Amino acid sequence: LGHTLQIPIPMSITLDGPSAAAYVPGKPSLIVDSNNTRLIFLNAGGKVCRIEELDETCALTRANSVVRGEDGFYVAGAEQEGGSVIISEDRVVRYDFSGRHSEIIFSDTPEAPSYFGTISDISLYNGELYITKIEKNSAGELHALTQKTDLDPATEEEPQILLVSNISQPYMAKYVPQRAVLYVADGAGNL
Repeated sequence: LGHTLQIPIPMSITLDGPSAAAYVPGKPSLIVDSNNTRLIFLNAGGKVCRIEELDETCALTRANSVVRGEDGFYVAGAEQEGGSVIISEDRVVRYDFSGRHSEIIFSDTPEAPSYFGTISDISLYNGELYITKIEKNSAGELHALTQKTDLDPATEEEPQILLVSNISQPYMAKYVPQRAVLYVADGAGNL
């Protein structure tokens, strides 16, 4: 599930715990940094064009997954209410390439209190957004699932659930839409 990505970053910025990146050489890129609470937008030349500290004034207070689309960056994360550490809403936010304009395109309230939110990963494929979540099922057991959702926030359709894992106690999950495969790892590292 994990791999090392080397990104040439100007020496004027120091990274403090990068956790996700959408990097394409010669194109605008985005790095999630500083314990998932800072977005660093790079222009096509690799120079920092904007840094956004995530707090109560932003659409997200924590970010954990990012993917680059044709029309901007999609950032999955969560919103914490009023300085609380408990997540009040899972969200996917679309940012333009400059990082100056954003819009919430998906939001969901977790069934149970959470410190990290339920979104584990997001993917884009053929113009569709796939959201992979780890949440409790009706029996109170953790499970991983992937759902497909519309990129237009004005659409009122419910996301379509594609796959649900049968692995107990999932720790992380990634959906690969090109293969229609859901990879799930448990806390012991079993895949």
